[in-house]
Amino acid sequence: MRLPRPPIALAGALIVAVAVAVAGLARADEPQGKAAKADPANQKTEGVIVKVEDVAKDKDAPRHVRLTIKTDAVWRDYVRDTTNAEPGASNKKAAEKGQESIATKGQPEGKGDTVVIDVVADTKLESRYRASDDATSTGAETPAGARKQEQGPKDDSRAVGSEKKAPKVECSDLKPGLFVAVEYCQKGDQKPAACVAVLRPVQGINEGARSRPAKGSDK
Repeated sequence: MRLPRPPIALAGALIVAVAVAVAGLARADEPQGKAAKADPANQKTEGVIVKVEDVAKDKDAPRHVRLTIKTDAVWRDYVRDTTNAEPGASNKKAAEKGQESIATKGQPEGKGDTVVIDVVADTKLESRYRASDDATSTGAETPAGARKQEQGPKDDSRAVGSEKKAPKVECSDLKPGLFVAVEYCQKGDQKPAACVAVLRPVQGINEGARSRPAKGSDK
């Protein structure tokens, strides 16, 4: 006995379903759009530079500097030990102060946790200010911006010269003793940096309030 043929519409639907399923299996083995083609996701770290190596093969080779960064350095320790450095001081002066910091040397002194990253031709270099009370943000272009970032968009007009931008950073400015925030990715056995930001401490709003005598005080 011959079975009746399924309606043409039902047969068409079955063919479409099979085609969709096959296409779905094929796509599962393909790279998933931009995410599959892109480099590994950027990682972030921060700390004090403890070693700088120029690994460019010759003077005409593209820029390539290797930084060893002590990532267990504590921002508040670094700020405390570099308070005598002016916010607008050169990167060389800031590095000299930073080398003497407990954040750099460790307490007790030791190698600590480090990461080695590569500053290459397309690495962005910049300076940013970060409030002394702020140990999490990436800082801001000006002291006023750093204070606003610390406690929100409040009026900071009392800060004299607070809109002055941080000094520019050249590759030759990267010295042991500077506190940096880094974005990088893993490529083979190297960690090329997308951005290296030198963080310059400025007095935070909370710290400033603690350091000012109360109204009516004789101090």
